[in-house]
Amino acid sequence: MRRNGVIVACLRRELAHGHAAVLPPMIRSVLDGIACEQLRAIAVVTGPGSFTGIRIAIAAARGLALALELPLVGTSGFDVIGYRAARRPAGAGTRDVIAIDSRRAEPFVEVRDGTGAVVEAGQAVEVDAFWSGFAIRHGPHAMVRLWGDGTGRMSTACTGVRILAVDADGPSAAEASAVAEERLETGALPDPRSVRPLYLRAPL
Repeated sequence: MRRNGVIVACLRRELAHGHAAVLPPMIRSVLDGIACEQLRAIAVVTGPGSFTGIRIAIAAARGLALALELPLVGTSGFDVIGYRAARRPAGAGTRDVIAIDSRRAEPFVEVRDGTGAVVEAGQAVEVDAFWSGFAIRHGPHAMVRLWGDGTGRMSTACTGVRILAVDADGPSAAEASAVAEERLETGALPDPRSVRPLYLRAPL
């Protein structure tokens, strides 16, 4: 929960399954003692990631937003991590490679330039193939900052590219709420029913 730009309550659990049983009591715990009228909006990360986890999270957020008649702000994991990257200015020619763990061999990867603009849209990539053509796509002198919980696989396979920095943290609730707060200020928010999961490939 974010109040006046500060996280005042947060719970986090890593789950392989059981999201539907665990998430509701976690939400109740975070909202304990908070009156509904104190809430301004609900934020949710729409993916990419675990198919089940994303689907359940969006369903819970949507239900809460509709029940409380609040805006629902959906944001991708790429935008959440990109928010972190944007707060550490990069030089010209730098590429921010955001890699999110897919729990398979191919991480979800998006590439942004030093201004934060997307230059390669998010997709599941074969790591060796991604790096083998990187200099052709971005120039032989491009420098890279790696971001996200999928950077381990990306960094071990990287050859011929200069890595400036590695930040291996995934999307955080604090950053997601900050992105949502910025979007809330624009005033152009979709109906909660229109917030959809970001799936970059079909489930097994």
